[in-house]
Amino acid sequence: MDMKKLDIKRLLREERNKRGLTYDQVARRVGCSTSYLFRVEKGARKVPSENVMRNIIDYFELSEEELMNYNRDISDVDYNTGSLLESANSVDVNNLKDVVRFLQVVAEYQENKDSR
Repeated sequence: MDMKKLDIKRLLREERNKRGLTYDQVARRVGCSTSYLFRVEKGARKVPSENVMRNIIDYFELSEEELMNYNRDISDVDYNTGSLLESANSVDVNNLKDVVRFLQVVAEYQENKDSR
């Protein structure tokens, strides 16, 4: 997986919450400060180094397939039709999670379009 395409903010938030872990618990195991991890998750920090990202992935024991759920190609659509269509090209139609996630993006696009 290309680390540059990984939505590390969403990965941290969802995996940490899914496991009921605090920032402190994750930070200690990943090897960074609690405040740094908090800022990464909130988007107040740029993307962490590849080493820190690898430590996060290893800590949560995520497989390549699970990491695909955090691919920014789909989750960071800026809600214009061109970007939405481009993101459709990255959907693996044989992967139900990809399809469901793309449909969620389409629904968000429709909601945002209607509220303009």
